[in-house]
Formats: sequence, C-alpha cells, structure tokens
Amino acid sequence: MRTSIVVVVSCLLFSISFTGNSNAQPTSRPRAVVSLGDSFIAGEGGRWAGNSNIAINDRGGTDRAWTGTSYDARKIYGNTYVGGDSPADSGSTSGSGGSDRGGAGCHRSDSAEVHSAFGHTVIDADRRESTDDPTFKSINLACSGARSMHIIDTPFKGEQPQSQQLAEVARRTSIQGIVLSIGGNDLGLSEILSSCAKSWATSRTCAAEQQKVIEDRLPKMRKEVSRAILSIRQAMAGNGNGYKLIVQSYPSPLPSRFRSPGDGYWVGWENGTPFYMSDMVWFYDWVSPNINRALEDVSLEMNTEFLDLSGALAGREVRSPQATQGSDPSTAEEFRFLAGFAGQFSQGDLQEAFHPNYFGQLRLGRCLHTALDEDGFEHTCASING
Repeated sequence: MRTSIVVVVSCLLFSISFTGNSNAQPTSRPRAVVSLGDSFIAGEGGRWAGNSNIAINDRGGTDRAWTGTSYDARKIYGNTYVGGDSPADSGSTSGSGGSDRGGAGCHRSDSAEVHSAFGHTVIDADRRESTDDPTFKSINLACSGARSMHIIDTPFKGEQPQSQQLAEVARRTSIQGIVLSIGGNDLGLSEILSSCAKSWATSRTCAAEQQKVIEDRLPKMRKEVSRAILSIRQAMAGNGNGYKLIVQSYPSPLPSRFRSPGDGYWVGWENGTPFYMSDMVWFYDWVSPNINRALEDVSLEMNTEFLDLSGALAGREVRSPQATQGSDPSTAEEFRFLAGFAGQFSQGDLQEAFHPNYFGQLRLGRCLHTALDEDGFEHTCASING
C-alpha cells in the first residue's frame, strides 16, 4: 500500500497545481475544492499568529485582530464571529450565542485550511468562499462545534446541514475535491480537555477517567462519521465521480516533551497549558493515535482517501521544546494556547484554545494541497522534523 510522505518545511505560498480528476467533464462553471466539518477545518484559532502573554495592543505581534486602537475579530472570522472582540454595532454578543445571523459562531477564518491550500486570501464576508479567482474557488462549509449529524441532516447555527449546502455548491461549480474533518465533537474532545483542566486545578490527573469516556464513545463516533460520508456521496450523486473525497485526521495540540517541565500553576499559566504533564503525554501517545486509527479505519471501510495529519504539526505543539512563544513563523507554536486561564490577562475567546492557529492553518493548507495533487488513497503529512 502506497503511503506518500510530504515534508513540509517552507513557509512560502505556492501556485495552484491541483487539476482534479482527469475524468471530470469539461464545464464552464468554476472549479472548486470544498471543506466540510468542524472547528479544526473551519479555521477556529486563525486569529492568532503565535502565542504571547503580552496582554496589550497586538500581543507581541500575535493578534491579527488588532486594528491599531482596538480589536476586531471580524477581520479574521468575518460575519461568522461571535464573541467579545468586535465593535458594539456588529450584532455579536459575548459567548457562543446571541445572534440570529446564519453561521454566527462558526468561526470560519480567512486562513482556513482549504483557502490556504491554494493561497487564496480574498474571502467573502461569511468566510465561506474565495473571490480572488473566478475560475477556481475554495469553499469552506465547516462550522465550529459541528458533529457528524450536522453534516448529515441537522441544521446548525442558522445554517442548513452541510451535505445540503454541498449539494447547492455542486449545482453551480465543478467540485474537484472534498475534504472532511469530523468526529472530534462526536467524542466530546473539548469537554474532555476541559475536564482535564479542572482535574489539574484540583490536583488530580484525568487520563484514566477520560480514557474510559473515549473508549466508550469511539464505536458510535465511527458509525456517525460513516453516515456523514454517505450523506456527502448522496449530495454528490448527480454530479459524477470526478472528484476526490478525503477524510483527514487530527494532530495533537499537546506535546510529549516539554519546553518548561513542571505541573505547577505558574508553569501552566505561562505556557497556556493547565494540565499535568502526564495527561498531556497521554493525549499525545494514546488519544491522538486512537482517534487517528478510528478515522483511518472508517476511511478504508467507506473507500475514501485518508489524510493522516497526526504528525503534521509535531514540534509546534503548545509548550513543545522545539517551539517558542511569539510571532516568528520559523519557531512559533502552531496551536492556540489557553491565554491567561480566562482571567484578567485572557485574550480572545476560550473556544479558540488548542486549535491550529494562523501558522498551523497555513501548514495544513500545504498538506491538503499536496494530498489533492497526489495519486493513491493514503497521504501522510510529515512534521518540520521530516
């Protein structure tokens, strides 16, 4: 079985080379690549070009929402932003709800993986569709918080099920590729990380308890992801087979080795990691590989392509000894940390934590671009370590 190894070292954008399946029919409609799924591929965390504990102005060059006088996260997330950092007249409210705008809270970013894959930088106000090339579009239908059912048949945050949105896109474009990131919310990964943080705050580890939770949920997650894939195929049923369908996995935001060893409050606060080191090692060594294997198994069973991202950001996790805080793209962490533990030195929105940041999204875009160009059913994106 062929596995393609992609060594990602360059931070430069590149030109579009993906041409799609050679069996695709000629069309006057624009070609498109579409992303579906959850916060990981929607672009949650794209506001941040690195991590910094500097709490004012542009936060050491890391905060792309800084306007020179205030913060406006709509620069990154457009109309899909709901949170505390937007002008008072934006219609946004603090928290994850409070707006009747379709897509509000989806937090699709201008640097989301599918847009970065083709160097597209001009994205519509809903951060859904690129507009800088009328002949080739990157389209992001993903939404933060989405579960498999929101792909299949359940509306979410004011938007129709993503498979239904996909069918509409297929009527007006020639879809060359579809990439799916789903399953993390079916497992409740955000809640699991939150439980681990609460355990740390009360001097308890979380791995043993939370591993049982994940083991119990994995079988249902696999079934739901399979159903999501089936709904995508049904949405595309009238559009031929001239497209690639890729299921991708998740890299771990937490490392197995640490730049600043220790389990105390201040080392956790400074590094934005309110966890025991043993729990972070567990997440890296057990959680991430088991989710990766489950998604790979589903991909094999459903006859889709699989993009293994488990090692794509290795060495750039939060608190990794190979990464640094700050905005230097050659060394910066590529996941968002938990800034200030939501206290007076907090930055941005809690839900951004432990998602790929701006630099991470650019790197994952390059991974996706290469996978779309490659033949075969298995694609592996290697880390900065090769």
